[in-house]
Amino acid sequence: MPRMRQHLFDRDLRYVIKPRYAARASALGSHSHWIASILIAVAVAIWLGRAPDASIDRTQPTTDDTAVLKAQIASVLVAEPPISKAPTTSVVTLPPPAGMQGLVALSLPAKQVIHTTKAVPTGPSTPAVGDTARVALVPPRDSLTATIPVAPAPHWQTVEIRKGDSLTRVFKQLGLDPRPAIIIANKPGARALKNLRIGPHLKVRISDDNLVALQYQQNLTTLLRVEATGGDYSIDTVKRQFDITEREVTGLITDSLYRSALRAGLSDQFTYSLASIFQWQIDFATDIRKGDRFSVVFEERSLDGKKAGKGAILAAEFVVSGNHYRAVRQVSKDGTSAYFAPDGTSLRGVFLRSPVAITRITSGYSLKRFHPVLKKWRAHRGVDYAGRTGTPVMATGTGKVIFAGRKGGYGKVVILKHGGRYSTLYGHLSRYGKGIRKGQRVNQGQVIGYIGSTGLATGPHLHYEFRVNGKHRNPLTVRTPRAAPVNAAEKTAFLKHAAAWTKRLNQLTGA
Repeated sequence: MPRMRQHLFDRDLRYVIKPRYAARASALGSHSHWIASILIAVAVAIWLGRAPDASIDRTQPTTDDTAVLKAQIASVLVAEPPISKAPTTSVVTLPPPAGMQGLVALSLPAKQVIHTTKAVPTGPSTPAVGDTARVALVPPRDSLTATIPVAPAPHWQTVEIRKGDSLTRVFKQLGLDPRPAIIIANKPGARALKNLRIGPHLKVRISDDNLVALQYQQNLTTLLRVEATGGDYSIDTVKRQFDITEREVTGLITDSLYRSALRAGLSDQFTYSLASIFQWQIDFATDIRKGDRFSVVFEERSLDGKKAGKGAILAAEFVVSGNHYRAVRQVSKDGTSAYFAPDGTSLRGVFLRSPVAITRITSGYSLKRFHPVLKKWRAHRGVDYAGRTGTPVMATGTGKVIFAGRKGGYGKVVILKHGGRYSTLYGHLSRYGKGIRKGQRVNQGQVIGYIGSTGLATGPHLHYEFRVNGKHRNPLTVRTPRAAPVNAAEKTAFLKHAAAWTKRLNQLTGA
């Protein structure tokens, strides 16, 4: 069987030029074949020099090698890169595992490479046996900054309550469902939310368009709190206590009590309260003179270091035309309070000396006075008190309304009956007090009307009359009964208490 000629490319070309094969090579043919063979050999040598692994068969990676490679790639992808002010472009290229050359190369930021036991080769060759390279797939702890967004906590919003606002209306203005407002307002303990007072007294916390909590300041010391709890709402009330301090004020009267007290730092409301204590002994429209003095010790209230108004008057004194009038506060066992003279006698009379707090008399009691409207002489069986329209008029004694309406020259008038002997009349009113009508019972000091100029009047004022057994008496001089003194069971303790206050008042006045 003839021997088949072996093809040139099926032979190992590295042995073509060896001498022992010369005879065989010569049998290949002419010089052109030699030249072609040499050119092919040179081309192959150049190619092998550029890619030394080209002569090695490329095998498919094993299952274990593929799993390792995928784990490395996944770890690199999920690792969070370090945060820096300027990005870095330097990278470190890691060679693939043994047996996987030419498949993939991993590149990580330079800052992610931790110390190595031996330098990682930068050439294409595989690391030598025993060389180890440790790569941190997660950056150091101090090189990371948290970037997970955090939802802001709901904050308190202050709501300005205006006239006519209700809780339902407020919820609508805030973009909330108004139905919870109805549920909350009808819960026990939340009655105050049905009648909101005007001002910045309501605070709410809202999250995801839902009410989280609500606070309503009922008054200075009472706070109503509402919190959402699992589809329902809890209600509780917080009571705060005032910080109480005692304060002393003395003043010299140079014109009127009102103006003198204002200069001493007392408000008009406080001055009215002070005058009301002595209204049975002193007529502030006629008795006060220039040079008279007053002294008062009272409680001053504060919350969180801020003044929150004046409290009770503890003791007070007026020196009017050389006469001393003193009052000491007494709190009974049942919690009620009243003012007594230092000897225990009551300062309260059955009738007030004046139906208005502080004013002036424009016309007194007289049997013959020239009427400014009728222009003739006639009796004036009462006292006229000047005042602005709308000034409150008080009942001088506890009694019953026997007339409320218009009555000739009196204009709008109220007549009260006090027991079987006494009656009082209040004329020229601009309007009546709340609930004042015939048959209604009133208490001493209750507002029954307001100063006006109805009837025969040249200007706003109050005409006041006092009758005993139907006969007119001068309201400024008539003798009236007094209220009961300190209870006998409490009198000993009160006298000791009053003695201490008398000593303190003497120090204030220099007596």
